[in-house]
Amino acid sequence: MDGTRDSGGDCPTTARDDLSRCSRHEDSLSFALTLRIEWFAMSRRSRQQPVKTHPFRHWSVALLVMAGLGGLFWRAAILQATERAHLEEEGRARFIRDVPDLALRGRILDRHGEPLAMSTAVDSVWADPKLFCRDNQKWGLLSKQIGIDLETIRSRCEQYGGRRFMWIRRHLRPSQAAKILDSNIPGIALRREYRRFYPSGAASSHVLGFTDIDEVGQEGLEKSFQDYLAGRDGLKRLWRDRSGRIIDGMEIDRVVHGRDLVTTLDIRLQSLLHSELSRAVSEHQASAGMAVMLEAQNGEVLAITNYPKFNPNNRAEFKGPLLRNRSLTDPFEPGSTMKPFTIAMALSSGELTPETLIETSPGWWRVGNKTISDVHDYGTLSVSGVVVKSSNIGAAKIAMQFPPEELRELLAKIGFGSRTGIELSGESAGRLPKRRQWRLTEHATLGYGYGFSVTALQLAQAYQVLANDGLRFQPTLISQNQNARSKQVLSAEVTREVRAMLRQVVTPEGTARRARVVNYAVAGKTGTTKKIIDGQYADRRYIASFAGFAPANKPRFVMVVVIDDPKGEHYYGGRIAAPVFSKVMTRALHLFNVPPQPPLSLQQTYEVVDASY
Repeated sequence: MDGTRDSGGDCPTTARDDLSRCSRHEDSLSFALTLRIEWFAMSRRSRQQPVKTHPFRHWSVALLVMAGLGGLFWRAAILQATERAHLEEEGRARFIRDVPDLALRGRILDRHGEPLAMSTAVDSVWADPKLFCRDNQKWGLLSKQIGIDLETIRSRCEQYGGRRFMWIRRHLRPSQAAKILDSNIPGIALRREYRRFYPSGAASSHVLGFTDIDEVGQEGLEKSFQDYLAGRDGLKRLWRDRSGRIIDGMEIDRVVHGRDLVTTLDIRLQSLLHSELSRAVSEHQASAGMAVMLEAQNGEVLAITNYPKFNPNNRAEFKGPLLRNRSLTDPFEPGSTMKPFTIAMALSSGELTPETLIETSPGWWRVGNKTISDVHDYGTLSVSGVVVKSSNIGAAKIAMQFPPEELRELLAKIGFGSRTGIELSGESAGRLPKRRQWRLTEHATLGYGYGFSVTALQLAQAYQVLANDGLRFQPTLISQNQNARSKQVLSAEVTREVRAMLRQVVTPEGTARRARVVNYAVAGKTGTTKKIIDGQYADRRYIASFAGFAPANKPRFVMVVVIDDPKGEHYYGGRIAAPVFSKVMTRALHLFNVPPQPPLSLQQTYEVVDASY
């Protein structure tokens, strides 16, 4: 019995010593089971019966939530009432931008439709500073692409940091601008603009003028016809993504492009006159030159050019002295080119004829405290001879046979002392004195072109009167009805007599041999005057000029050439200015198919000899 176990229990039945230990084990198991049952019962009761809390806690939480929501609604109401416009503007500024749709500026054309000024498409780079300036790691890439240094970019970001627009680089080639756009730099965009281009370069720069970077006329025809050429910009609305790239757009205001301006200029003659004038100025080391060419029958301007010159396609050359249209702005004493008008006054009076004799011996003449002299002692000259030989003494004696007011009145009627009214700004009126009492020297010198001043354009207008039977036209650069702008200031008979005298000037006997045009009769007059510097006539400083027209018997073209302050060996108008006239007039007569007309002596050519007047 001691070695067997009870089959129904866990404790041994044969070992009494183990009975007490087995009893304690069963007691502990029973206690643990009892605790587990009680814990389970308590958990179940706690889930079935809610925990009681104080009501104050519920109201506190509810009040806090309501206060938060109320604050949010109150802030929203305040923003809606007081800052609605500002917030809408901020939103629009981030994603919507209204930009101008630039009008294409009208072209300037010559009389044959050749472009003198035109606008070409370019792209300009701009940035949204709030997007671009915050990412300076992209600045280096942009700097290399457009050739702008990093310091400039940094400076612009500091200046425009609070705005939504700033220029980076304007007027780039479209191919170069496309590469920048492909770089995907945040805040960078392109704007299509236009840049003015002048195909003839410096040749027509003074008459055409130029525009600024925004294509607003600053000088010349560009300025005078700004409204006509400019048109009216439109307006586009663009939508952008967060990187500033344009994703859509619409037209708000339709653009109106500018109109083309057709001028009376001939680009062939303009270029030729500019080339020959520049060559003469350089050859004779002169300070400046001016030249004007008109249609004899209506005063239309074919060419106006000056030297020094500037290239309107290069803004680096836009410097004050180079920009002056000297043909309109720089008056000078005309000298002997005025003698034909002194003669015209005398012939109009009926008291003198072309054959009236004038004594010029012994080559000098004392008037008051001034001595008037000729280059040679010409002895007795006819009125025609006074013009052909360019006698100062003869012109002064003829002038002094009439009241000074009579000559001044004629000069004023011809157009001296007042602006011509050409369609360009900055024109000078010259100077034609009006005195209550004329001194003898003032009266005498007025007869041969001293004591008053004219511009090259005024002088061309005056010779147009002689070429057109005494009918004066206002010089113009725009084709129009000129009949309403004409005035008879000399009789046709008198002007024909003066033209016959001027034809003899361009012969071996006259002072303008170098102005000849083979197979055509030419009429004109040389001029050589002392240059005034600081109110005094300077020693060996001169202005050389030639004014004339061709063909002499039926004039088609009028031209004036002025060389200012030549410093070479020669300085006479017949030697310096007349050859420019000859070369340009020859080409003009051929270009316009003017039939050949033999010169006065029926010779086809002249022997070229030095001119000394």
